[in-house]
Amino acid sequence: MSRFDSCAQASAKDFADAEKTGSLAPSMAFNMSTSQAVQGAVFDVVTHFMNDKSADAGKAGRQLLAAIKAAQ
Repeated sequence: MSRFDSCAQASAKDFADAEKTGSLAPSMAFNMSTSQAVQGAVFDVVTHFMNDKSADAGKAGRQLLAAIKAAQ
């Protein structure tokens, strides 16, 4: 790990620590904790929110809930 930056090293350490304590959580990014449809819905809403400078957090939260419900 010495060739990696401090962020990557910290991430690897955190992963190893979580593995030792049995506290690893499945990743949504790799469809381990949800379906691909729900993942896509979440990514769409979050991407829109992050790219819209005038986005409203409350509205985005409601959109996220609606998108997840529709994708299930």
